[in-house]
Amino acid sequence: MGEIVKNSQCDQIIRYLSKGRALTTFAAFLRFGITTLSQRVGELKRRRWPIESKTVTIGKARVSKYFIPAARLARVRRRLS
Repeated sequence: MGEIVKNSQCDQIIRYLSKGRALTTFAAFLRFGITTLSQRVGELKRRRWPIESKTVTIGKARVSKYFIPAARLARVRRRLS
């Protein structure tokens, strides 16, 4: 897995997801001020971080929810230590 710059948007995202949480674009904006979550997730995926997405319906909107599969969390947490 590729290195990420400390305190960058990618760092904030991967650390949040590594806690077993999921993130949507709206939640990323509210929590971190990130307006381009899909682009940051794309960067992380190109660096081989194991992020997956699932389309969910919230109200009448369909959005992507990004997460790290439970089976990969321990490995990601070790990498971040």
